[in-house]
Amino acid sequence: MMDDDSIIAVVTAHKEGKKIQARIKKHDAEWIDVISHEPDWNFYECDYRVAYEPRKPREWICFLASDGTITPINSPITPALLVAAKTIRVREVLE
Repeated sequence: MMDDDSIIAVVTAHKEGKKIQARIKKHDAEWIDVISHEPDWNFYECDYRVAYEPRKPREWICFLASDGTITPINSPITPALLVAAKTIRVREVLE
């Protein structure tokens, strides 16, 4: 059962444009996306939550030196590194 704070949080999230999910309490059903712009809130029969949004991986550009050293582009860079290095894009892996 949702308490007052949970109800306020999910309605506020909906107002902010976040995706909302619902499930029927009695059947302990799976969560489904609420696709209506104006949902028919029924807190007696349904539970609601803000849909999970996976975090986007971070990306940055680095220099890859011939010796395998990786240097972030915002670090102090020597002229030799600029000549000898390749520019690579690095993406964070999220599991």
